[in-house]
Amino acid sequence: GLRRGGIPRTIIPQMALAVVLTSALVAAAGSAALADPGTYNESEARLFAYYSQAAFCTRRALERWDCGSSCEHAPVVPGQVRFVPEGPAKGVQGFVARLPDGRCVVSFRGSLTLNNWYADFYAFQRPWPPADSDRGNATWCQGCLAHSGFAAAYEELRGPVHAALLDLSCDRVAVTGHSLGAAVATLAAFDLRAARGLRVERVWTAEGPGAGAGTSGASRWHEEAGATEGHQWEFPRDA
Repeated sequence: GLRRGGIPRTIIPQMALAVVLTSALVAAAGSAALADPGTYNESEARLFAYYSQAAFCTRRALERWDCGSSCEHAPVVPGQVRFVPEGPAKGVQGFVARLPDGRCVVSFRGSLTLNNWYADFYAFQRPWPPADSDRGNATWCQGCLAHSGFAAAYEELRGPVHAALLDLSCDRVAVTGHSLGAAVATLAAFDLRAARGLRVERVWTAEGPGAGAGTSGASRWHEEAGATEGHQWEFPRDA
């Protein structure tokens, strides 16, 4: 069932349990406004659990920032929330919002619809960035492969996400997501830093499957880019 704003009931207790730091992926060095980027911060983990949870809300709830406990516990600048509608095939949605500390957050919803589950199970790997895209000859991830469904889901949202970041004049971002949204967040963090030149300060993902970009090409890019900082939580069961 759903609660106010369209949040699945099963997500609510799980997102509050964010306890285990399991991996590091894709982000730049932290700023003075953040804790030491090499240190797990429980308060920040809980905060981004709420931003991740909020991505399950409806457009109306997000734009009004009125989606129950997740919006109550995770502040944004009023009027500075941009909804990212569901992609036409894979059906992932999300939002971009300006935070009071000057950063922006990019958040992606986890699996909820049949199209989302289709994306989850479309698991064969393909070159990433896509060979037929404007990043097909990108030098920052040569030889990289990604889970086909996750890559396709991100490509559907890439344009709207970039447009929202531009509209809000974002230059420092944190990226988050749950489950399928976590995999999309991982790819988004690579792309936003390498293709857009944004300062990706944190990547917080909840129960995210591997996005598949961790090839030697990705590793080389990580080394050249400098510090990489991200955190993943795990919960007792996936929603």
